[in-house]
Amino acid sequence: HLLPAATGAPKMARGHGQAGVALLSLTVGMYAHSAEGAVRLTTASTFADLRPGYLELVDTLPEEEAGCGLADDNKFAFLLRTPALSAVNDEELVLEFMGGGACWDFYSCTLKSAGWSGGERTELWISENLAMIPLVQATLPVEGCTIPIGGGEMWNWCDARHPYKRWTSIVVPYCTGDIHLGNTTTTYVNASKTAKVRHRGAVNARVVLRWVKRVFPNLKRIIVAGGSAGGFAALLWSAHVADMYPEARVAAFSDSAMHFPGPSNVSSASMTQLQASWNFLNPLTDVVWSSAWTSQAILAQGFPIYRGMLQDLVPHFGGRLTVGILTSLDDPAALMFWQLLGGTPADWKPAVVEELHGLEQSLSPVVLRTFILAASAHHITSMGGLDMHTTKAQGVDLTSWMKALVKCDEPTASARVWVPSIGSRATYTGNMTLKCTEPVLNIPGPVQRAGDGRPAPTPAGSSANAALMRLPWPTLCITMLAALLCA
Repeated sequence: HLLPAATGAPKMARGHGQAGVALLSLTVGMYAHSAEGAVRLTTASTFADLRPGYLELVDTLPEEEAGCGLADDNKFAFLLRTPALSAVNDEELVLEFMGGGACWDFYSCTLKSAGWSGGERTELWISENLAMIPLVQATLPVEGCTIPIGGGEMWNWCDARHPYKRWTSIVVPYCTGDIHLGNTTTTYVNASKTAKVRHRGAVNARVVLRWVKRVFPNLKRIIVAGGSAGGFAALLWSAHVADMYPEARVAAFSDSAMHFPGPSNVSSASMTQLQASWNFLNPLTDVVWSSAWTSQAILAQGFPIYRGMLQDLVPHFGGRLTVGILTSLDDPAALMFWQLLGGTPADWKPAVVEELHGLEQSLSPVVLRTFILAASAHHITSMGGLDMHTTKAQGVDLTSWMKALVKCDEPTASARVWVPSIGSRATYTGNMTLKCTEPVLNIPGPVQRAGDGRPAPTPAGSSANAALMRLPWPTLCITMLAALLCA
């Protein structure tokens, strides 16, 4: 869940010049292996700046207090993937909040472990923008449709089975240790030692949301997704996105994020601790019409975090917002954080089941979908996590369940899936009034190569670079290694 290989990946040392650029460009090339577009760094700020078939690192303008937890600047960049269609898909968007642990005190924020090349990394949270490591120096127009920073199949759009292959996708990097919700800078103290962390996840999220609204003003279907820390963020930010796009179908896809089940002493104590450390209840995260996303509710003793929040947020949209919860009741990462927050291992699973059953009883299957497993694995974008293409339960493929999240209706049997060995879904006993209309879409078709009927890549960069990329891979690798050795 912490993407250990990516977090400890080697960084380019200042002063390595073109040799370092060549090496990193080669690294990106090895990861990017389809005929779909290219990787490029961009400052795109309008829809006209975008091109189909690209994986882009969007460098936003510096904004006060944005950036990463241990950074000394306010720079922030995010990843944008546009599918290889005849035009950019401006009607369907996956907005994914990256996972990567959390920190809330001196110990959790400063614990280190070995990274690659003898370096160190923070153990319990990602403290740097992983998107910057492999891509910011990638100056060659390398073909790519996968994010080369680790992770699972959610970031591999090269695979034709990807449920959102034709959707535009944005990945919001996570480097603030506050589940994308904080808005403060905290100095943690341990005896004579101090550690300052900029918990500004909400600031970064707002930077991205403003960009999305400006560049994609007419979205019709939006999935706000996230795994682990990002999965909790997806639950809240989906309500903000639904407010931003009052005509769109919105789904929150929360993957492996059941870290705070309640009511329990752990959830009550942890919310108070995290508010003091992160200030997650702040004007940037405030849902102005909600009675649940308030300090009076969230910090109250015995408040069931997931039920209390979703039973308030979801009905407000009358069927236009759907929530999908994917989790495993043997998730080692969620259990680890439960223990770090003071919980007893034996209490976590029953508390999660109680939360899930409470949600299923009170919210219609139209708006509350569940996929509950017994795998000893974390989310689908973690290394060694769930494989979304092979995961199946009770005859339902996970990818089919994911595709259906933006549908207005789905049979209960396929909307709520539980592996029998860990329990069964609860019966819906509520009486919600729902109104849902499927949007009329006009999605661009694939670009066709003359004569073979296959999707064509977007022309890549300058003629010199394009000629270089037409070289066979062995020749290209030798060329790049020669550039490295001779620089």
